[in-house]
Amino acid sequence: MTSPLQKLCPAILVGCLAATGASAQTSLEIEAMLQRSGLMQELKAANFQPPDLTVNAVKRYAIVIGNKDYEHATPLNNAINDAALVAEFLRDQGYLTHEHYNVTKIQFEEILRSALFEVDKDTEVVFYFAGHGLQIGDKNYIVPVNAALDSAYSAPFETVSLQSLVSIIGARARSQVIILDSCRDNPFGPTNVYTDISNTPTQPRTGFSTQTAPVNTLLAFSTSPGGVALDGNGKNSPYTENFVAVASSNPGMTIGGVLEETRKELYKQTYGVQVSWESSTLIKPLYFDPKTVFDVASRSPIPFSDNTSTRSLALVASSLPGAVASVVTDEESDEAPLSLTARLEEEVSIGPALTPKIAEEETPSLKVVTPPRLGRLTLSKDGGLQQPVGYSEMSKEDLENVIYIANTAQQRAVEMESTALEDTFQLATASGTRNISVSLEPHPCDVQAGDYLDPDGVGLARYPNEIAPEEAMLACGAAVAEHPENGRFHYQLGRALMAMRNFDAAEASFTKARDLGHARAWYALGDLAANEAATTGGRPNTQAPERAMALFAMGVKAGDPYAFYALGRELMRYETDIRRQREGFDLMMRALEVGHTFAMNELGYFYLNKENAFYDATRGLRYLEESAARKDIYGYNNLGLVYMRGLGDTPVDPAKAEEWFKKASVGGHPNAPTNLGRMHAKGSITGAPNYPEAVKWYDQGLERGDAWAGANAAYIIATEGVKGLDLADAALRGGKAAALRNKQAEDYARQVLAALPVKSVDQATQRILIALGQELEADGAFGAGSERALEAVSPRRPPTDPVDRLIFTAGLFWEQSKFRVDLY
Repeated sequence: MTSPLQKLCPAILVGCLAATGASAQTSLEIEAMLQRSGLMQELKAANFQPPDLTVNAVKRYAIVIGNKDYEHATPLNNAINDAALVAEFLRDQGYLTHEHYNVTKIQFEEILRSALFEVDKDTEVVFYFAGHGLQIGDKNYIVPVNAALDSAYSAPFETVSLQSLVSIIGARARSQVIILDSCRDNPFGPTNVYTDISNTPTQPRTGFSTQTAPVNTLLAFSTSPGGVALDGNGKNSPYTENFVAVASSNPGMTIGGVLEETRKELYKQTYGVQVSWESSTLIKPLYFDPKTVFDVASRSPIPFSDNTSTRSLALVASSLPGAVASVVTDEESDEAPLSLTARLEEEVSIGPALTPKIAEEETPSLKVVTPPRLGRLTLSKDGGLQQPVGYSEMSKEDLENVIYIANTAQQRAVEMESTALEDTFQLATASGTRNISVSLEPHPCDVQAGDYLDPDGVGLARYPNEIAPEEAMLACGAAVAEHPENGRFHYQLGRALMAMRNFDAAEASFTKARDLGHARAWYALGDLAANEAATTGGRPNTQAPERAMALFAMGVKAGDPYAFYALGRELMRYETDIRRQREGFDLMMRALEVGHTFAMNELGYFYLNKENAFYDATRGLRYLEESAARKDIYGYNNLGLVYMRGLGDTPVDPAKAEEWFKKASVGGHPNAPTNLGRMHAKGSITGAPNYPEAVKWYDQGLERGDAWAGANAAYIIATEGVKGLDLADAALRGGKAAALRNKQAEDYARQVLAALPVKSVDQATQRILIALGQELEADGAFGAGSERALEAVSPRRPPTDPVDRLIFTAGLFWEQSKFRVDLY
């Protein structure tokens, strides 16, 4: 008989490494930031409270991953068997279990995005992974099957940070249990990789290091820090085999107790070679067995279900309360489908619509014989706990409580926006099989103003430049009127108001959405606070005010990837303390784990900045290429800059630069048109300057608020001459540029304006007044009539100097015709 010791992979002796990076939970620096800003005091005054973590979750959600067939590492024979065994056990305990096998990096991003959408503060999550895992520096990483680590820069795109994973899930869930049977030998050897903000590479090491975690988290490792796990002799690894055996035979035992007993059995079975290890921040005991949960809840003074409680900061999904399906067709024949319809929401109660039809058949019990393809069925019973509906029998009384959960995790294409989610399943009754069809129609507000990676959205999304303001206002205004307590609709109304450039009303809508628990609203309010002084000009390249930072930090606590990115950007760009910069980098990595392209662009910018102490062009280019591969307009523009300027080792290529800039411009990028204008003005594209084409692109950039676009167009018209345009056209563009908040562009525009005739400058001022609704002739003679027109549109006393007067009037124009600051 083979001893278990003979199955041990060759070990690299690594000591227990204490984590020294930023904590996976909210850092002390973020908490200090919140206190300094005064935001926490405001929230306390408004009676905001954190979610009650002592209340049992009503949803049980499991992610089970088994990675066996590695492309560039040793295959793990038992990984899929182990994952399948755990998935079966969790499913039997009532967890809505998602099984995944041989998962790639991109698939990991999709799995985490799904959790982002489907998990909320009503959810208890179990995450299990069997496969390769390793530590790099002081951080732990899970290894997808396609990971190669063949480049020093590949780690963020080929591995999954355990710190990011527990932070993403932990911020959304009521509680989480992370179980990792993955501490095999380091599969990649002594290769150097970058995982920290610095340009100091680190070699991967065997096993996992110790790790902190968010509140109400239990981390379980199959072996001690730095150790190596055994594969085992049979079908399953010793750790997973013992874990499932102990949990199955001790239904009344807490999860912590199960893991302690597993450690004892594992130690005995492996002759002391392998000792499992846990780290816990659980607030209350958790149980795998749902019957035990019910029993504990019945003896507890705390109500088991909090479906009707006020959740304040619980950040629940913004589904319409009580969304109920209705029957639209029901043919006489039992073979004909029973068709149900409802609004597209994450959860729709279909039981009340099914029960009257099925009850007529006097069926003693029912069974789902074919499950839905695009969603899942759950049953709310025994105090509110939702249990998946599988192939076991259920009573007619159970049927009343059946809920259809739509798979809204993956963003659907804009081209499909008007198409309902159509799904079917089959239900066995006493008289035969009934085909049930479900049609979920998206709300027009979701179609017009849904946001990307919105944890509380329904899967439809538009970037800001894709929002049609009038249509979005109409749809979301109606949605808010119909459902005033739905945070999602208030948030999307705020996006519509932003597109209308009504920033005060947008802030009010975002505040209401925040009060109703919509996670993304924190980021939106923070972005407004950061741009408060920039609604009439581009945002200056300075750190956001402390209030904006605090709002972003609240978004981080709510588990929003946009908040990860925004606060990470501020800390990386503007902080000088390396600890805070590292914290910003870790937040960026968290956003990157769910495929957030904003983070990729920011990291590209960060490492391509030669004034940055961390400058590394090759590293920066890798981030930009990943962003462009995901069709992001900012990634397009950044790659255009790379080819235009020859950044890093990339040769200058005007044709490729033009291609990237045009793609970005079509998508609505605010600066890409100006970049095209510069290329045409220099003759980079055709070999000779093309001034009319340059001015055309500059005008598009000025419309989007780019001050340099107006200044450059003014100079070209004034010095080179463009057919159809005169010196007043030059002054008009120069005045608008100088009114924007870009000091260098303003100074340049003022130089151009100072060289122009006063008559042309005054004529430009008159043209702006006409655009503001005043009736006068733009003749360049700024007399009493022009002065009265200016007084009519200005609450302030205007300057008398012609250039200052033009810039002052242009400022009034921007106040009434504001460009889209949400694009910056």
